[in-house]
Amino acid sequence: MADEAAEKRSFLIFAVLRISGALLFIAGVAITFSDLVQPRGAPFAGIPLATLGLSEALFAPRLVRRLTRS
Repeated sequence: MADEAAEKRSFLIFAVLRISGALLFIAGVAITFSDLVQPRGAPFAGIPLATLGLSEALFAPRLVRRLTRS
């Protein structure tokens, strides 16, 4: 029973990390190429945000899994 609860909790953590990373990536791309922040886009703000979101979506679940198993 405890293993099932731990598995559900870890699945929820991984899902939240991937979804929030994807949302950060989409927000960064939107800021870069649209008029959300300033006319003709704001690549100085959007590109780092998109990079951060992509790295969170791809690498954060792996790091969390490695930290929780040890």
